[in-house]
Amino acid sequence: MQPLIFLDVETTGFDKHTDKIIEIGLVKWQDQKIIETFGSLVNPQRNIPKEITLLTGITQEQVATAPLFDDLRDKINDFIGILPVVGHNIQFDTGFLRSHGVTITGAEIDSVELAQILLLKESSYSLEILMKKYGETQRGSHRALEDTLTTVDFFEFLLKRIDSLPKAITERLQKLFSVTKWSGKTVFEERIGEKTWAEGGGANDCGGDGLGGTKNSNNDNGAANGGLGEKLNTDTHENEAACTDYEPQQPWGKNICEQIAGQKNILLESPYDPDFSLLKDKKTIFSYNQRSTRELVERAAKKHNVPLKQYKSANQYLSPIRLEEALENPEDAYRYIPFLAKMIIWAHETVTGDREEVSLRREEFSFFNAVCDRDGIDVYSKKSLVESKKSDWLIAHHASIWNNESGTNDDTKIATKRDLLVLDSGSLEDSITNSTRVKISQSDLSAHFGDHGTLITGILGIFYEKQKGYSNDSYSEDVLLDENMTQSIEWKRLIESLGNLPENSEKQAVIDAFNFNPSECIATVSFFADELSFSRIPLFLGETFAHGIDGANSVLLHGYSLSGGGSFTLTKELFELDSSWHSIIEKAQEIDPIDRQLILTIPDYFPEPNSEGFFRESVVLFKRLIEEHRGRCLFIVNSKQSASAIHSALNDFSQTIGVRILSIGQSGGVGKVLTHYNDDPDHSVVIATNTLLPQVEELLTKANVVVLNKVPFDPPFSPVFKIRSSQFEDGWNDYALPRALIKFRHMLVMLGHGHRRNSPTSPQRQLCVLDSRLRTKGYGRLFVG
Repeated sequence: MQPLIFLDVETTGFDKHTDKIIEIGLVKWQDQKIIETFGSLVNPQRNIPKEITLLTGITQEQVATAPLFDDLRDKINDFIGILPVVGHNIQFDTGFLRSHGVTITGAEIDSVELAQILLLKESSYSLEILMKKYGETQRGSHRALEDTLTTVDFFEFLLKRIDSLPKAITERLQKLFSVTKWSGKTVFEERIGEKTWAEGGGANDCGGDGLGGTKNSNNDNGAANGGLGEKLNTDTHENEAACTDYEPQQPWGKNICEQIAGQKNILLESPYDPDFSLLKDKKTIFSYNQRSTRELVERAAKKHNVPLKQYKSANQYLSPIRLEEALENPEDAYRYIPFLAKMIIWAHETVTGDREEVSLRREEFSFFNAVCDRDGIDVYSKKSLVESKKSDWLIAHHASIWNNESGTNDDTKIATKRDLLVLDSGSLEDSITNSTRVKISQSDLSAHFGDHGTLITGILGIFYEKQKGYSNDSYSEDVLLDENMTQSIEWKRLIESLGNLPENSEKQAVIDAFNFNPSECIATVSFFADELSFSRIPLFLGETFAHGIDGANSVLLHGYSLSGGGSFTLTKELFELDSSWHSIIEKAQEIDPIDRQLILTIPDYFPEPNSEGFFRESVVLFKRLIEEHRGRCLFIVNSKQSASAIHSALNDFSQTIGVRILSIGQSGGVGKVLTHYNDDPDHSVVIATNTLLPQVEELLTKANVVVLNKVPFDPPFSPVFKIRSSQFEDGWNDYALPRALIKFRHMLVMLGHGHRRNSPTSPQRQLCVLDSRLRTKGYGRLFVG
């Protein structure tokens, strides 16, 4: 292969315009040989934040005598020359180098992108995590030259993966790469060009040609995401480890079972799990939202020897036909070509076509819609549906039952002539909202329409900037569309321009998405993570709910706190339930405090949230808990800003007593944080926002101490919250308060509230709620009474 320059920089922060480089590492490499290296600390002429010192080990004293970057620039430029550069998240490094005056003209090859193509299913693509998983050389991380050398090792590991690709795949990759300028293609092209094929196929040839091979990589465990002009489902548990330590304490009481008998439509609030023995002879479909709930059903099916099959809607399966169409004339769009390369490799290996077999980055969920089976007519979804209908028990994520791809005709109405037991019903509003969300981002438009899509994004951006200028809401990056906005010149120009998009399979879906009725939808234009997007959801959920349960023999909605304080008003209003629905509430049995699995405390005289002293006192309490327990602690806060501030406030202290602070966002994504936590839970503390709780369910069940800094009320600036709450006569008491109550009490039950300890020696979990409003406000008794 041609020579490559591997590089990494350490910096004072994440903003290339304002932060400075404090260390650089460079390696010149060719054909598995390191030719030359260069590394140097850099004097940034400013203070290094203490969190950067904790991360990298680089101190102010070390850089004080280091050269200035101006003195290194010429040497760095000479070292790089015109050669391609390689790095893990290379755009971060090259962005800083360019901001410091370095000239980079060669291709920029991202080893993260290469890994996401070649390693189909990973919970984290962190260099540290991947090197550990695959047993490759590990050095100290977060120092520039060491990280650069580790990237070289990882790159050589990926080259071996390319070498093992069968000829059927490499030929298709070469055809795809022939129409793109994507930088990473040079690695594949050079490596593939050096290969010689034995007669009858390539190394490790899996057999088969074209799309849809024979190698089994089945991993049937979750719902998938739609995308462009379609419904965006959110089974957020696909990257979690299994929560195997959760066991049902007791089933519904005899009295409750007698009340259920003979009823067709039931709303049930109970802190206990279903009595599965009553269902073993019935054709039942279980709908869930949380992974632990699915595992509960799976264990019950095994115990009662009942066949169980996971059902998923058609748009969660690959369509080989539509993938072929997408590959015929692909747009050379940012990140779309790497996505298609990943699909080529996966299509050759899969026997199920289940989207959960692959890890997708955020924008790739939308890309997948271009190759999924929207209509349920291709091989994988049809096979799954046939198998599902043979099973006595089915289990399906809420998103697979409540979306417009499910139940559109008699053949696909999965609930027909079955009893439908909806578990995790407290989260059903959010599940249906997300599964019916139509979202179109600038990545989608670019991927499917090229320059024409970029033009549409520009018009949408003009509309967004103008409307944000009119807005008084400084807390939200969303523009909430109304009737007047859709009559603006900019919006009318956008709608008119959609008709000029090139003809393809996505055009009508895009046109339909932007043509909506403001009185029936909640529509927004948002700017998040440097990307503009449009999304809309239905304002009213009754029709969608009725569609999902159509044909069922009976329907039971079960939640640990479904009534929202006793009335079930929220559930009845949201789903437009009539008087035929029978409401039942089962109270938890009183348990002696010494035998309780969960101990709930609210500190006396704690400052009220958002008041002066609340943050300071929170940090004091966190430090005391860390010193006392050392690990297995989960701190749940209400915002990313709070998580970052608390992480900084605790880092120095935790380091001195040998405890690792892991903050989702600061320390990496969910997958990376979970991996580090599971490596040493007894000396790890996790900080997460309450919006991420569905993704860290495993931590709830493994932590001995959980601290919640505020009751989980919805943020008042959320567009969905603002519009939905306004539909109720009393938005506070009938919508905002019950939603917070449902989420809070569900968390209590997940942690063990109302249950006995497994044994007198098993540890009691502690939940500390720092929200003094539970003591001072009248509604507090609803949460802890």
